[in-house]
Amino acid sequence: MMESRSDNSDQLYMETDRLADLIKELDKTINAEAVIEAIINDVRDFSGDAQQNDDMTIVIIKVL
Repeated sequence: MMESRSDNSDQLYMETDRLADLIKELDKTINAEAVIEAIINDVRDFSGDAQQNDDMTIVIIKVL
């Protein structure tokens, strides 16, 4: 996640705070698949047209 590049010159890489804020804003009742979809969409929004040269791995862990 943190290596996701942006085509925005103000912020070259996605920061941890952005991911944390996204997760905090999600409905607590959504399933893991919806969390992954939200993260992927946010990374795509952040990246814009910047070329991504690596894969993306997301692991969701439910805390009981």
